[in-house]
Order: sequence, then structure tokens, then C-alpha cells
Amino acid sequence: MSSYIDIEVVIDTERLLAEQTPSQDPNNPTGIDHVSYSFMIATNAHVNGGQASGNLSVKAIVNDVLRWRCLSLSGNSDQSAVAYNIAKFGGQQVTGLINAIISQPYAPLPTLQGESNTNPPTFTGAVENDYYLEATVTGHGTEQYMFYFYVTDNDPNTGEPVLKGYYYWDPTITIA
Repeated sequence: MSSYIDIEVVIDTERLLAEQTPSQDPNNPTGIDHVSYSFMIATNAHVNGGQASGNLSVKAIVNDVLRWRCLSLSGNSDQSAVAYNIAKFGGQQVTGLINAIISQPYAPLPTLQGESNTNPPTFTGAVENDYYLEATVTGHGTEQYMFYFYVTDNDPNTGEPVLKGYYYWDPTITIA
């Protein structure tokens, strides 16, 4: 039976914007180094090695589905990091076509009680947008790929997201 393997790509957007000039062209994004601004994590049950690094080795079999979600260290609340493409550039082909997915699952929304808010919260189900890129595992080996994302920052007057620019990163994934 196939498994869904969620991979979180975490970007230090604050440091990235302070140190790297972003491109304004999504077809020619600014490249970032392999280890300074980003890392990947997945559940330990699906990781062979490389947890919290740019070289994640995943335990997967053909027909498993990989799902990449991207977020900033603020959890996409102030500054956001949003993946928009993944493209192989080296190694073995281990994934199929990349698809962008938007779903609307229910998620628990805590209801805080009391002035101190230290009581265990109750919750209600709230519809939440979920966006990720996904691909089916099609083979075994190590694939080097370009992970394309853009960064936004909230406008201080309106709170609306404002595009800061486009970047790419070159992680690897190993399907063992």
C-alpha cells in the first residue's frame, strides 16, 4: 500500500532577505547556498538520514507520494515562503510529474479560556487552506533538484502580503 510522505521545507526568510537580493523574475530566481537558509524535515519513520538538512534521505517505495510544504520560521504568519516549482537537474529520476495541490481540510482551532490562557484549550474544527507540491515516487536513487520558492512580507499598514522576490535552492533527495 502506498504511503504519503510529508516533507517540510523550512526557510529562514528574515535572514535570507537581509543577506540575499531577491530576483523579481520567477523564471530567473536568485540561487541560495545549500546550507545557510533552508532545511527539510520529515517524520522519523520515513527518514534514513539528513533530517533537518538540505540532503534528506527518505524511506519510500515506488508509488509512494511525496508532499513538499514550504514555510518560513514564523510559520508563514509574518513573512512567508511559498514553493512554486520543483525540477530535476541531476542524478537519478526518482519522482514523477510535480503537481501543485490546494486542499481545504478541517483543522483544530483552539478556543482559549480564561485570562491567563494557560488552561488546556478546547477546539473547534475550522476549514484551513493547505498548499503543497506533490510527486509520485517512480524509482530509486538520489535526485538533485531545484526547489523554487518566493518570499512575501506583510505590508505594515494593511497586513496584506507583498512579494519580495524569487529564489531557488538545490537540495537532494534519496529514495532508498
